[in-house]
Amino acid sequence: MTLDAEAWESLIKDIIRQRCILILGDELATIPEADGSLVPISQKLANYLASRLEEYGISYNAERNNELHYMGLRYLSKEEFRPLDLEDEVLEFYQDKVTDVPKAYEKLAQLPIPLVVNASPENFMLEGFRKVGQHNARLLHYNYQRDKHQEVGDISIDSPLVYNLFGSIEDPESLMLTEGQRDTAIPNSIASDNPPIPTRILDRFDSRKTYLLLGLNLSKWLLRPMFKKFKLEARNRVFCVGRHQQNIEEFFGQEYHFDFVDQNAYEFIDTLLAKYIEATTSAVEAKKVFISFDDKDESYALEFAKRLEPLVQSGHIKLWYKNEELLGFGENMDDAVKQNLQEADIVLNILSPDFLVSGIINERELKITMDRATSGNLRVYSVLARDCMYQYHPLGRMPIYPLDTDKKPVAVANTYWGNIDKAYQTAIEGLSQEFTKPVL
Repeated sequence: MTLDAEAWESLIKDIIRQRCILILGDELATIPEADGSLVPISQKLANYLASRLEEYGISYNAERNNELHYMGLRYLSKEEFRPLDLEDEVLEFYQDKVTDVPKAYEKLAQLPIPLVVNASPENFMLEGFRKVGQHNARLLHYNYQRDKHQEVGDISIDSPLVYNLFGSIEDPESLMLTEGQRDTAIPNSIASDNPPIPTRILDRFDSRKTYLLLGLNLSKWLLRPMFKKFKLEARNRVFCVGRHQQNIEEFFGQEYHFDFVDQNAYEFIDTLLAKYIEATTSAVEAKKVFISFDDKDESYALEFAKRLEPLVQSGHIKLWYKNEELLGFGENMDDAVKQNLQEADIVLNILSPDFLVSGIINERELKITMDRATSGNLRVYSVLARDCMYQYHPLGRMPIYPLDTDKKPVAVANTYWGNIDKAYQTAIEGLSQEFTKPVL
């Protein structure tokens, strides 16, 4: 089937309202061939191992040279080869052959999806998030051999999580590279909670969620326990994109009420992103952004206002900040600040030592900001203009840009960022992603 207008509207609405969980298969993770065709990395890795087997004089069934787990099993049939040797072969393949992140992941990262479950070991989705300025995105993975007690933390559109269900290339021992490892891990580890998948991840799966499946080969039986573990039921809406055999579609249609979309995954992603952008730009009014700053930081505020001007011109936002030119006739600045702060959809704070100790800001602006943020009808972001002890301030618990890991302020542009433009642009890229999200 292809999605009709009603199904598209339903899917886009679920994505905007953060009710969608993305499940990605290994057929989405591809490497381009010389002729431009795309081949799954798992298949290319199987072919690579086949060539290594030939070098070592190890026999294998040539008809199965595209099957990774079979080739891994044949590799370890040589007595002197250890699982560590197989892991090293895989790491060398990835270092040599897997260099570019497919554009599809960057496109998916532009959608407000808090949780992505990945059935392949690459970190493509994490890299996709980072490419679009989502530097709070994290990647965790399942290790069928031991429980590493990974801290899950917040799962939200501000801090999306990618969970690699079948291991990560960053942790070689977590990989399932042979039929034996796979056949042991699925029933004895994942399905039996030994070790368990973190509860905070499993709790995200419920009957209200919509699932979007991309690049999954449903003929692989190892995926079926995954659906049971994630509590998929008939009440869930499940869109499975790709071409499958009729018996596969019949089974999953009856068992889980899958809606199969007979379309190339990459083409579907292009259409999905276009429809999401259309829905969020045409239906959402410009959001009002209030810039809060101490008078000593006015130059930073004005620079950020200037660099946000393209979002004003495109109709995404309206800006307001303390400026005599923005006052109406006979309007008092104090009254204007309170009124515009009450009407704002977003507050952008320019952090500095003077901002944090300002009596006017703390007693007047921040009280309104924090009260409205607590009630859930205001988004609050900050930029670190000058170094200060924001960690001990209530704003320190909210997103602060630039989102580099060291939290370096804009003021150290020459020593850390290289130049002032890079410092501002790094912050603006992240903020623009937030400011163009719909107010729900």
